[in-house]
Formats: sequence, C-alpha cells, structure tokens
Amino acid sequence: SICVFACFAKPHCPMKKVWIQSATLIDSQLKSYPNTDVLVVDGKIAAIGKNLPVPADAEIIEAAGAILAPGFCDLNVNAGEPGFETKEDLQSLARAAFAGGITALALQPNTNPPLHSKAQISYICTTAADLPVAIYPLGTISHERKGEALAELFDMYQAGALAFTDGDKPVAHAGVMSRALLYTKGFGARIFSYAEDASVAANAMVNEGVVSTYLGLKGNPALAEELMISRDIELAAYNQSPIHFSTISSAKSVQLIREAKAKGIVEWQQNNQDRLRENNRINSLKGAAKVSKKLQVENPNGSMLYYNSKSEFQRLTGQWAKTIIEKTNQGSSHNGYKAW
Repeated sequence: SICVFACFAKPHCPMKKVWIQSATLIDSQLKSYPNTDVLVVDGKIAAIGKNLPVPADAEIIEAAGAILAPGFCDLNVNAGEPGFETKEDLQSLARAAFAGGITALALQPNTNPPLHSKAQISYICTTAADLPVAIYPLGTISHERKGEALAELFDMYQAGALAFTDGDKPVAHAGVMSRALLYTKGFGARIFSYAEDASVAANAMVNEGVVSTYLGLKGNPALAEELMISRDIELAAYNQSPIHFSTISSAKSVQLIREAKAKGIVEWQQNNQDRLRENNRINSLKGAAKVSKKLQVENPNGSMLYYNSKSEFQRLTGQWAKTIIEKTNQGSSHNGYKAW
C-alpha cells in the first residue's frame, strides 16, 4: 500500500502530537529511508529517525509497508470555478487534492471567463486563502485566450498569478508569444507553452500512425508539437527569456528541449497518463483511452520518457514543483498553511 502524508499547520491550530511509525520515507531527492519514524507536533515535523521513543500523548499511525513522502505539486490542474461550479468548485478541488497528497497546485485558466484579469486572479487567491491546499492561479497569456492581444500580465502577476499560459490553447501568433516572453522577463514571471500547431493538428482524434489508419481516425502528427516547440525555443532564445513546455509527448520534442535546456532557457513537463498509456494501446473506438496530449510511440526501446529522458523529466519537474512548495513553506500571501 502507498501512504502519502501531507502535514499542514495554522497559527490557531491546537497542540497535537502525531507519531508515524516504521514508514518508508522518501525525500525530495527520491532517496529512500526504510523503517523511519516521524514525530509531528502542532502540525510541524519535530523529529525524524529510527527507534525513537514514542511520546505518551501522541496519536500513533502504524505505517509499516507504506510510503511517507513530501506533499506533491500538480502543475496542470483544471477547475470548474469560475463558470462551471456545478461540476466542481475550489473547495471540492482542494479536498480532492488534499486526499491525494497534493499540497500545492497550479490552476489552469481554462475557465469561463478565463483568468485573464487582475480581478479574476484576486478572486481565486482570496477564495483559496483558507483551503488546505496552496492554489496558485495561472493567468492567460492573451485576452480571453484568443491569441490576439496580451492580457494584463503584470497586473495579474502582482495579484498572485504564478505564471502565464493560454491553457489547452496554443498561442498561434508568434509575435504575441514573443512579446509575452519579452514582457514577463522584466518582472521575473514564467511563460507556459502548450506546444501544438493547430493548423497541422487540425482537430485530430489520435496520433498519426498505424493505429489511426487501422481505426479510420484522423491522425495528429508529432510534427504539430515539434514545430511549435522549435518556434518557441527560438523565440525564448531571441528574447533571452525562459520558457516552460507543458504536456510533451514525442521523442524528437525531448531532443529539441534537451538541446535548448543546455542553454538554460527551457523547462518542461509530461502528463502522468502519458507514462501509463501509449498510443499502441488504443485498439478500439471506445473512449477510455482518450487523453490529450497522446503519447507518441516511435522509440523501439519503449516509452519516450522512460528511456530517453527520465533523469531530465525528474529533475526539471522536480525543480519547478520544489519552487512552489518552498513558496508555501515560506508562508506565501496565497495561503497560511505550511507544507512539509
């Protein structure tokens, strides 16, 4: 069994001692420490070791055979609020994240209306202030996510936006993306790029290849992603501004990013489902395997990430997530909680 434990504290919480016994502890560097005991006092970690004396008044959690880890950070979260509160609001989102060991998350602007102004970012930060999870809104790059004019980037940043993205809509206009990179560099914000050339992807349902041909479905070539990555890498280099790529799926994309990363301008992430469900597992017209983006299978050795760039994936996503967690530990203005 797997036990993910997140410990939070607020100043008004009563004194309480929790003893977690004989867990396998995994730290932020993915090092493992079996049979480890952890004492939590008043929501803060007070002691870590082996065979430590158990306080008489502590609540004991027997964790033999379970894993104890720092809280996770999810950089790609979609919520129903604002606009679709009947499906989900920030409170239910926070409860679900907390139950799964997520202590911090970045909220995509795929809402109605999109998070494209200072007022909307302030609303998210205010509503999320007392929730058990640190929620960091991502503002849009363009107004209403139309890709035509820049949104209120600096105002949103001052209001609490962690970074900027048009969510699951690529910024097709190279000039808009270039100006966004240049502008955000001035105040230290980050641009998230959803790398897909829509004119090449053309509303395809699966990746282009044997499976798409077999099922008679319109295929999306890996070229659609790789073209946009190549463009945005050049724009980031020209403006000397860092960029973060979301949901990467092909081996060539990884190679392009690896080369750019050596120059210090690129970060990236991959969807969790990409490592679990490859394109060749879609063998019917059922929708159970429908995800976006889909994993390209073009490496004879197996999964694109696992064999080509596992170390880069762990290091890059871990570094960005660690930054968010550290902000939470420092008691950011978004949230009064402490994450361990």
